[in-house]
Amino acid sequence: MITLMSKLGYILYHQDAIDIIEQGDFLTSSGCSMVFMDPYNKQKVYPQFELLLAQSKPNDELIVKDLSYLATSFQHLSTILECLQNRALHLICLNQTINTRDHEIQEFRHFINLFADMLRHEMAYKRKVTRSENERSGKLTSRVQGIREKTYLKAREVYDLQREGRLTNKEIMELTNIKPGNFYKYCKWGKDGLLSNGIESKKPRK
Repeated sequence: MITLMSKLGYILYHQDAIDIIEQGDFLTSSGCSMVFMDPYNKQKVYPQFELLLAQSKPNDELIVKDLSYLATSFQHLSTILECLQNRALHLICLNQTINTRDHEIQEFRHFINLFADMLRHEMAYKRKVTRSENERSGKLTSRVQGIREKTYLKAREVYDLQREGRLTNKEIMELTNIKPGNFYKYCKWGKDGLLSNGIESKKPRK
C-alpha cells in the first residue's frame, strides 16, 4: 500500500503581524493540505507546532514561507531541524529556496550551527573592539556606583545582547559565561537605567 505524502504549512507569527491571512492563503495555494499557526510567546510554547508533528507521518513536508516564520533563533531552528530529522520529515522554505529533499537535513542543521557559532564570535569580537575604543576615548570613565568596572562591562555586554534580540537568553548566558541569576540581575540594571554612561544617582541592589 502506497502512503501519500502530505504538505503541512506552518506560521510562527508576532502578535502585531498583519499579513497572517495572506500567508495562510499563500501556503494553501502552495499545496499545503493544512496550515498550523502559533503566536510568538516568551515561554516558547507552541502547541500548534506540536499538533503538526503529531499529525505528520514519515516523508511528509513541512512548508514555511520564510525561516523567520519557523524559528526565533539559531538554537530554536537547530532544535526544530533535529526534531524533523528524527521524524523523517522534510523542510521546504520557499523564500530561501531550501529543500531538504535535495540535501540531508543533518547537513543543513550542521551548517546552521556553524553559522550560529560564526555569528556569535563576530558579535563578541565587535563588542570587544567597541569596548576598547570606548576605553581609549574615555567614554567609559563613569561607572555605576557600588560595583567594579569589570562587573559593569560584563553587565553592559549582557544587556546589549539581550536588547538586540538576536540570541536567546540561554545563548547569551553561554556566550558570556554567566549564571541565570546574574543574567537577570544585569538585565534589570539595564532596564532601571543603571548602565548608561552618565553618572548614576542610585546603586543597584546587591
